[in-house]
Amino acid sequence: MGVQRVITLGTPSAEGAWGRRNGFKETIVTNLKEGFNKGNALFRRRNVQALHEIPFVWYSFDDSDSRGVETMFERLMPHMRVNTIYDIDLHALKEQGIIGIITDLDNTLVGAKVPLATPELVKWLDVVRDLGFKVVIVSNNNQTRVAKFAEPLNIPSIHAARKPANRAFKAALTVLELRAEQTAVIGDQMMTDVLGGRRMGLHTILVNPITPADEGFGTRINRIMERFVLSRLRKKGLWPEEDRK
Repeated sequence: MGVQRVITLGTPSAEGAWGRRNGFKETIVTNLKEGFNKGNALFRRRNVQALHEIPFVWYSFDDSDSRGVETMFERLMPHMRVNTIYDIDLHALKEQGIIGIITDLDNTLVGAKVPLATPELVKWLDVVRDLGFKVVIVSNNNQTRVAKFAEPLNIPSIHAARKPANRAFKAALTVLELRAEQTAVIGDQMMTDVLGGRRMGLHTILVNPITPADEGFGTRINRIMERFVLSRLRKKGLWPEEDRK
């Protein structure tokens, strides 16, 4: 496609990507006491000095404003939920006018500690490209991990993406040379892949994490928030378990 194969994004400051408004406030929450307190305990144990060192964002909302809560939850709901990437109906995506795929790496394409693509994944990616899809990998992981995985596949990649920040998704769309409405984002995290994709107007597809036990510190913090959000969605009847195939 005539583009840089490995793209590096600068590190945002605490008042940069994490501090901007983009539809609703992005702040450290104190009203989500359960999730925040658990996260704070993890911070103390790991001696983390700054929130912007970790690839996640806490989202603040006024719980007295039911519409505000609904809006936040809508931002975290994927358009599609499947067990694995292999369960995605690629032909149905094409019928919707989607011809680009932005995909996460760890626990989406392979387990977090699997260094290279599996034969099954290689075959799937061949099918994806044979159908005319353009693909880019966007990961919060470091350059060494992402480039080592993506380059043998001849797939462009963006590392240190700091999802859900918009700029990684904007960079991915530039790589694909596509508009948001022509593109799907695939990932295993609501707080990064789904939220970031929905804010950009992408078609979001949530998969089950392949090896949850291998998840890193930042991802474990995100899972605390996910559990809180999922409990609220289930109470509202917005997350029926039988919907996931």
